[in-house]
Amino acid sequence: MGMRIGAADRAFARASQFDMRGLVRDVQNRLKHGFDRISRTTILQTFALALGSRDLGERAIDGFISKLETDEHERARFDRVFPQLREAITLAADYAVYELGVPNFEFLPSEPMMMILSLFFFHNGNVRPSRSAKRRLTQWFWATGVGARYTGRGYRPNLTSDAAFVRRLASNPSSHASFKVKIRIHSLRSTEYGRPGPVSNAFFCLLRLAGPRYLDDGSVIPPGETSSRRNSSEKHHIFPRALLTRYGIGPETFNSILNICYLVARDNRSVGQRAPRSYFDDVPKSRRAQTLALKSHFIPSKNERGIWDRSIKRGFKSFFRDRAWLLARAFEKRAGMRLFDRSEKF
Repeated sequence: MGMRIGAADRAFARASQFDMRGLVRDVQNRLKHGFDRISRTTILQTFALALGSRDLGERAIDGFISKLETDEHERARFDRVFPQLREAITLAADYAVYELGVPNFEFLPSEPMMMILSLFFFHNGNVRPSRSAKRRLTQWFWATGVGARYTGRGYRPNLTSDAAFVRRLASNPSSHASFKVKIRIHSLRSTEYGRPGPVSNAFFCLLRLAGPRYLDDGSVIPPGETSSRRNSSEKHHIFPRALLTRYGIGPETFNSILNICYLVARDNRSVGQRAPRSYFDDVPKSRRAQTLALKSHFIPSKNERGIWDRSIKRGFKSFFRDRAWLLARAFEKRAGMRLFDRSEKF
């Protein structure tokens, strides 16, 4: 009738000798922090890769199901390792939340990252990574998120090479991998905060890990107030939209993540649509609170430059450049490796 049947539904239909749909649902039901919304296809792909598939997508899932249906030894093997696979996926979700700074599923830079984390725990016997392995996983997470490695032409080669890498890492915590990232600084400029994706999600994870602070007293904003990716009321344009519009600057620029930070209701009431030079100087109760707040949001603060410039156009231009490199260095500090191309002019 023209309706496309997805890989997961086709797999469930073909698995006549066992309830694959129920097994996948069992995995989903054990996940917390919104990770129960992970797609059935991603779970099936994780199963296939764990059992030795070197392919991705529908062909890999079809091949995996065919083996289970026609080879009783493969089916017995899957029955034996399924509890380990289920636990590995659960541990991967918990690791993303508690170790990598992903508060819930909607902040995950890329859903296929769950495959790679799950494969690591599966091959590692479902035990916590060593200090060395943890460092490698941190590098992988930020390089893949900020570098958008699982998009476009990089999807298949990067996923398959990363699956092989975490298998090596499980047996040798000192294993190295070349994530091949040389990120353009312009990728930060062109990423809009309202569109979920690898770079914007990684950006909000970075902001939350920095412990953003209230403007008025410098105290840390409770994590619960910055835990929704969809709630735009928490996101604040540092240079207000109405202000920039008056100066001929359009939404493709003022909605960039470079112009966004976390502010909650009590700060927004004080800020309004004033120029940053006005509200940043007025809201804090002390200079110490101001310094702590600006630093926690990665807002550059040089005298007579950026937010302190009396010229809105000139100040916004210098602020945009300065914050781009400030965020780039913050991403690199989190990753513990060089990520951005230093030869590119902004």
